[in-house]
Amino acid sequence: RAAEAELAALAEELTEAEAARESARESAGALEHRHAALLELLRARDVSVKAVAEAIRGAGLSERGALSDRIRPLPGWEDAVGLVLGHDADALLASGNVSRGVAALRALSAGRLVRDDWRAETTAAALPAEARGWDAVLDGHADLSIAERAALPAAAFVETLDDALALAERHPLLTFVTREAEVVRGPVVRVSSRSAPAAGLFAQRR
Repeated sequence: RAAEAELAALAEELTEAEAARESARESAGALEHRHAALLELLRARDVSVKAVAEAIRGAGLSERGALSDRIRPLPGWEDAVGLVLGHDADALLASGNVSRGVAALRALSAGRLVRDDWRAETTAAALPAEARGWDAVLDGHADLSIAERAALPAAAFVETLDDALALAERHPLLTFVTREAEVVRGPVVRVSSRSAPAAGLFAQRR
């Protein structure tokens, strides 16, 4: 009987080991798929940014890289910052004749630029005490240029969805963004996907 019990225990251990091996194989496959998807997204972005840079330089403008190269979210806020900026993170900081630059970009499927010679200071809207501004979620916010700070959309950052929902009741015209990358503006609630194709640039770099 002792031998039978030992055999049964070994059989159970083998079954558990096989299940664990299969689970590990599936997890590895999912990680490989996500890695490949992120690499493809970054490659496509680099190609797009390069095409925009070549177009605006050809139109006589100067550029000094993408806005995203200057933005450094603090740990834990990468998803939220990426969601708020969206594709504007890829906008190139460009100086020169904007009209000529725009004309050059029309030949591309899409193109964005930030007027790097922008000199109009922007005053952030007053935020409730429970919310934070861009200076609380970006490393080196004070070092950004006037144009770079002006390119950041109006947003109020909060920790949780409950915080955002409660504050939106009292401040329906403000846009609240949570650490988990949920957006609340008045009665509108937007949830971002965590899938690789939808992942923000800063989350991909993390």
